Amino acid sequence: MLGYDRTVQDSWHGPQTDLRPVRCAFCNSMLFRGAVEKVEIKCSRCGAVQVLQNNGDGWIKERGLPQNRFGRLGCAQQRMVTDSAGRLVAIPRRPQRVVILNSSNLGLYVVTGGKPVGMGTCDGLLPVVKDEMKRIPTVGLPSDPDLERIIAVKPDLVIGMAFPVHQSLAVVLERKGIPAMLQTFARYSDVLEALRFYGELNGNQELAAKKIAAIEKHRQGLIEQTAGRPAPRVLIVWTIPSGLYAALSTSFIGDMVKRLGGVNVSDLLAPMDEKLAYAPLDFEAIAAVQPDVILCIDHQFGEMANHGVPALQNPLWQGLDAVRQNRVYRLPFSLFAVNPGAQLEKALSVLAGFLYGK
Repeated sequence: MLGYDRTVQDSWHGPQTDLRPVRCAFCNSMLFRGAVEKVEIKCSRCGAVQVLQNNGDGWIKERGLPQNRFGRLGCAQQRMVTDSAGRLVAIPRRPQRVVILNSSNLGLYVVTGGKPVGMGTCDGLLPVVKDEMKRIPTVGLPSDPDLERIIAVKPDLVIGMAFPVHQSLAVVLERKGIPAMLQTFARYSDVLEALRFYGELNGNQELAAKKIAAIEKHRQGLIEQTAGRPAPRVLIVWTIPSGLYAALSTSFIGDMVKRLGGVNVSDLLAPMDEKLAYAPLDFEAIAAVQPDVILCIDHQFGEMANHGVPALQNPLWQGLDAVRQNRVYRLPFSLFAVNPGAQLEKALSVLAGFLYGK
């Protein structure tokens, strides 16, 4: 979940069973674990004095700034954010030279009026985004960003994903005085929040608000078109080399199914846990609940056809209503492999068509 302008976690004053780390915004050293109402703390490594408080405000005290690290910005031009990796990061309020390493963040940043100076080599962008990005220097694949090319475009902010390669890169960049924010979208609401946040960074809050309103209006329109129809029972099959898994409602695709009125049958078969997005597929249990629709996402073969998926190689599948009625669909890889980002409206339309019929 996005944590913009939050200190460490939403329920900071509740019982703490898993204390989250809070790191220095400059050198990424551990400051402490836990949650605070308000604290002023000096980093033992780089000497930056940072003030944090529970309502989300944070700042770096001028007298505590390390040499050559954002001192030129001044307190009024910075903001503190907590990214998807749980890192507290000081970033410019209006960054002017942004590098974005992955397509989801890139698309959302551009549709809110942002003009990055560097980007990862990305597929699956909206046509309008592709046209605008033709003149932007690339800095390597999202899975293998090139540090020298990133530094060469002199960014004042780098945005990536909360996964190991980008986490390691963020530490190196911040040691060089370049803030790095890592954002991964696990829910539908995360995309809407990212649009709002990027609109603020770009000074285009009104444009971002219109985009958010358009997405929600589109979703509501799809729901109204199916008013009065029974909620489809849905099984989402996630295929990876190691086997078959069921996507729960805590996954991005599962969350979208729920927001379109579908019932995820896997939620009935797996323990509800916010940290658990996928569960091993139980053939016998699935046969007992009889899903109306089966959606497949294949991570072994890349982009595939949207429908006409052959029955999975197990006799139990032949007895499922969804298989007999030919309601087994392969979701477009480019929209659903991770999350659709700026193509959220298109993804909702595709999904609604599969759930309720063309």
